Amino acid sequence: MLLMKQNENFLKINSSKVTVALVCYQEKENLRFVLEDLKRQSLFAQIGEVLLFQNGTCKKTKETAQSFLNKLPLRILSSPDNNLGLARSKVVQEAKYKWIAWTDCDCRLPEHWLESLTAQWDSNFQQEKLSAVGGPNRLPEKQLWQKATNLSFNFAIGHGWSAQTWMPKQAVKTYHIPTTNGLFLKAAILQAGNFSPKRQFTGEDLDLGHKIKKQGAMLLLPQPIVINNYADTYWENLKRFFIFGKAQAQRKSFLFYVSMPFFPVMLFCISLSLFWKIFLLAPFSYLMLLFFYSFFAFLKTHKKTAFILPVFWLAQHTCYSLGETAGLFSKDTKL
Repeated sequence: MLLMKQNENFLKINSSKVTVALVCYQEKENLRFVLEDLKRQSLFAQIGEVLLFQNGTCKKTKETAQSFLNKLPLRILSSPDNNLGLARSKVVQEAKYKWIAWTDCDCRLPEHWLESLTAQWDSNFQQEKLSAVGGPNRLPEKQLWQKATNLSFNFAIGHGWSAQTWMPKQAVKTYHIPTTNGLFLKAAILQAGNFSPKRQFTGEDLDLGHKIKKQGAMLLLPQPIVINNYADTYWENLKRFFIFGKAQAQRKSFLFYVSMPFFPVMLFCISLSLFWKIFLLAPFSYLMLLFFYSFFAFLKTHKKTAFILPVFWLAQHTCYSLGETAGLFSKDTKL
């Protein structure tokens, strides 16, 4: 018990105040929705401040934020540069409270978002020295490609055990917590060296996860689920897979070497080294695996969308693995 009191990371939230952090860039259409969601939180009284960092200049974004100054304990920071890692690091430095709950301006939050995160922290803090807890993300299901993508994430061949999309049945240790849906201990972030300004556009939470794990366990939760409207088209969605794959390769995490999305390139390279008569064996086996999983998905969910999953998995895996391959040969950390 004495050891727990002495260890700054071994803390219980209980009714402590929390900083809710948002970083936005030209989010004039989405910002209003996430701020409204924060107003409706079941633990609204526990929100000590909403710290909004605006990257770049956008008059509409600023006007939307200012319209909530009397509705939320809102503080607005800004920078003319669009640097995600730098913005997050400044938010951590400015945060008034011990815990920082992160989400993004293109997200929609369930009413019990903050309540779920804090409750999971308090139920696990006695078993683990914690640095962060968080939940998965899903796309809004307005279009067919979004429905198919969400369905694909419900299976290992689709989520690849990524903390972004894996929805475990119970809390599990993970290699990073996405800043779209996570609760972090401020002291743990600072002790890990804070977010890196070198991660200008993405991968800043992956980089922090690599460093912060020494400060305490990160737990991925089945709940809460955040709806993240990060892409308007399927092409934008695939570009996101490429960027994430590149960030994973630069971190050289364990998941990078075993992740399902790396299979297409790996199988192709294996095939090149084989005798020409069995050249197609590895790719054919991979495609059969995709069709098998899509049939399994249909039996489990009874959704006809499952039958187009092989095309989606092939596209996602290919873009992810191309990103991983590019990351192996890239020294550029400004992702």
